Amino acid sequence: MQVKRMFLNSIRKVIGMSTLTIKDLDDWIYSRLRHQAKRNRRSIVAEAAMILEQALSVSGQSEEELLALTRALRESSNASITSHEELISMRDEGRP
Repeated sequence: MQVKRMFLNSIRKVIGMSTLTIKDLDDWIYSRLRHQAKRNRRSIVAEAAMILEQALSVSGQSEEELLALTRALRESSNASITSHEELISMRDEGRP
């Protein structure tokens, strides 16, 4: 186990990986993380790293760029904006 840890630490130094310690994490968050890691067949550390990577890599675009892209796509689609009332009506259509 010590050899494996030394090997992993040497790889981290070569490819520039950092270590993160999270203190005072609520028990329910840790529990959900543990269950999700088990479901995805990952270690808790690997699962936390994957969640952070996914959360922070939203395509590398700023919020302003994403908003501008969303607006351009909406305008080019010729789709009408559906109101909340229309959504409720569509949801309830056909229900008793």
